[in-house]
Amino acid sequence: PFLWKILSYDWQWAFRENAKNRKRTIIGIISVAGSMMLLMAGFGMSDSLSHANVEVYGSQYTYGSKIVFSQSLDDKQKSEVLSYADGGHQWMWESSMEIRVKSSDATKNTTMKILSDGDYVRFLNENSEKISLPNSGAVVSKLFAKNNNINIGDTIQVRPYGSKDYVKLEVKEITSNYTPQGIFISQESWESLDEDFEPNTLLTKSEKAAKDTEDLEYVSESVTLKQQLSNADEVVSSMMSNVMALLMGAIALCVIMIYNLGMLNLTENSREFATQKVLGYHNKEIRKMLLRENIIQILVGMIIGIPIGYWFANLYVSSVSTSSFEYVVYLSPVSFILSIVLVLICAYITICVVSRKVNKIDMVEALKSVD
Repeated sequence: PFLWKILSYDWQWAFRENAKNRKRTIIGIISVAGSMMLLMAGFGMSDSLSHANVEVYGSQYTYGSKIVFSQSLDDKQKSEVLSYADGGHQWMWESSMEIRVKSSDATKNTTMKILSDGDYVRFLNENSEKISLPNSGAVVSKLFAKNNNINIGDTIQVRPYGSKDYVKLEVKEITSNYTPQGIFISQESWESLDEDFEPNTLLTKSEKAAKDTEDLEYVSESVTLKQQLSNADEVVSSMMSNVMALLMGAIALCVIMIYNLGMLNLTENSREFATQKVLGYHNKEIRKMLLRENIIQILVGMIIGIPIGYWFANLYVSSVSTSSFEYVVYLSPVSFILSIVLVLICAYITICVVSRKVNKIDMVEALKSVD
């Protein structure tokens, strides 16, 4: 073929050796692909958790302080706590409720958030477009909808604990927010069902409000958004040992397999390399031939490993999702490039170490006739 003729002898030799030793070539490709898969999964896990924290506590939630109450507030207490809410506020009632899906007799428990007017909790639909809580009906989270086979336009029934009757709500939107998972309703929608709105949380723009209200007898928790982000980042840091184990395993797989395959190649072809030396080839030229043979395996392994790596990273990240927090795989461009560079560096160094052993080939022993 024309393409074959335009290749140099070194590249022809590299392709011929890979074709001749198919099992060794396949193992080499699988090793590189496996390393790429583990590196992408390791970096993907770290990136995904960090990205989720930034999205939740930097975009989805925009308040300065979150103040949680231990009891229902009377008007005097509401006025008192609002005096600390400089710059704006939003009331929220977060409660566990019993639900029925599609008029089924089976019941489940989930979290429902009912929010007053405000913009301290933002919602995005599945197209990443900002949506508002409707004046009637409800918004449900993507993971909750998936687990319960809920679609837009379906009717769900909810019952607050302590109440005897269910109320019906039409699903108007599905939100792709990371957390929490459950049902979201506007105060107006809830009160249109002749139900009472009993907020147990206040979101304020002021960060100072968390400190100012922490000693109030009816406040059970007061925290700033920055503190929540810091706590979430600490959780991510505690999982870095698992990420490092994946990264070290990926590097070890790449180095050990390429080294062993290279030594096997050197042993099997020692006679041919010795013959090339006799014909005038220098050690440097033979090392280049070995490098090109491995380059083919590395490039093919990386091409195969990238889609497999993304699939495995998605599977790995999804495994840490809970009923209240959905993690979505995110691999930054820097981490993707770093995965490729690490595989190339590890493979190149290993190949260089192996190829230098060409200098130590015993010419007499290698060229002995086989009995």
